[in-house]
Amino acid sequence: MDHIPNIVGVHLLSDLAIFLAYTAIAIAILLYLKQRQFESKQFTYLGLWFCAFFFLCGVTHLVQIVTLWTPVYKVQGYIKLLTGVVSWITAVIIFLLIPKALAIPTPAKYENALVKLEEANDHLALCIEEKTSELQNMMHETAHRCKNLLAVVQGILSLSRPVGEIKDVLAAVEGRIMCLSTSVDMLISNKWQTTSILTVINGQLEPFTILENANVSGPELQLNPTQVQYLSLALYELATNSTKFEVKVGVGARYKITWHYSNEDFKFIWHEVNSRAIEPPTTEGFGHHLLKQIVPAAFKGKAQLTFSKYYVNYILEAKIPGRAVESESGG
Repeated sequence: MDHIPNIVGVHLLSDLAIFLAYTAIAIAILLYLKQRQFESKQFTYLGLWFCAFFFLCGVTHLVQIVTLWTPVYKVQGYIKLLTGVVSWITAVIIFLLIPKALAIPTPAKYENALVKLEEANDHLALCIEEKTSELQNMMHETAHRCKNLLAVVQGILSLSRPVGEIKDVLAAVEGRIMCLSTSVDMLISNKWQTTSILTVINGQLEPFTILENANVSGPELQLNPTQVQYLSLALYELATNSTKFEVKVGVGARYKITWHYSNEDFKFIWHEVNSRAIEPPTTEGFGHHLLKQIVPAAFKGKAQLTFSKYYVNYILEAKIPGRAVESESGG
């Protein structure tokens, strides 16, 4: 019977170790729950039930140590019953939470999401860089256009010689600048891209009564911003000259405004027929200089301006790269 004390010692040490281990696990779970704030309270409740389960399992082994000297079997039975109830409740909660637990992303999914997020950030950074570059280019382009426009205005001011009364000179300068303003409005509405020649003609001649007595025809053709501005000035000069005679001496006119485009060859014709004879101008002012030199230079072509008693002819010829739609458009 000498081996009995040894067996008692083994049970004592084993149950004590198990009690301490279960208690440590319960304390560890409580510390984890304190640090980890779950969005779903169900996982917190599950952790608490696990704490109770492990603690009661440890207590059963502690009671077994007591029964080595004192037969508290009734207390041991109640504790085991309570442990069983807590164990079943914990098991049921685990089964109920399995779907939610499976829905929690795995570390691999988190890593995959992180990779995708980094790729999205790289793409966003690239888009920002591209948009910034586009914005800088737009700013440079806008500055360039403003400089060109100011150069045109400066040219108008410097070449508008003070012939006649100062109010007439100011009116002429103001009209030319307003003409440029109209052309800029057209370009802005087309995002400073090409603009239809028919749009330019209708837009610049609208303030006058010329379109009421004009035959306008030609193929659809797109002009670049420089061509739009300088053709606008040419139309303004021609229209102003015609209107001047109509107002001062009561001479009416009929107009034929046509243009042709074939194999990049562009030809614009303004043909104005007076209702009665008028004396052609004997001097050449800024308008003549603009029509005969400035406008054709902008188009990199040539121009011819002819005045007679009964008609005015203006022909502008140039090379315009691109393609015209072979359909007549009238106004």
